[in-house]
Amino acid sequence: MLHIRPFTESPAYSNIFRTTMMQSATPDEMRGRLQGIFTLVLAAGPRLGDVLAGFTAALIALWFPPIAGGILILVVVGALYATRRRFRHYDALEPVP
Repeated sequence: MLHIRPFTESPAYSNIFRTTMMQSATPDEMRGRLQGIFTLVLAAGPRLGDVLAGFTAALIALWFPPIAGGILILVVVGALYATRRRFRHYDALEPVP
């Protein structure tokens, strides 16, 4: 059971970092609105991903959705890194939206 512990704890750590970055970089007057969108994305995102992965696996192959998802994540992060200066130079001590 101990061998799976890091995998069950990692979403909690990820949530702490995401929430901290979002709240520290968001102006006070926008924080409530952004928290609502953030909650919606966290609630609906995995369900939509499950549906998309299921359809893709049924149409193509069972191995295709995780491979395609991993490649898509690498492409999106690479594009953000290449085109967004603020993404490259994010400073947690002085966050700028």
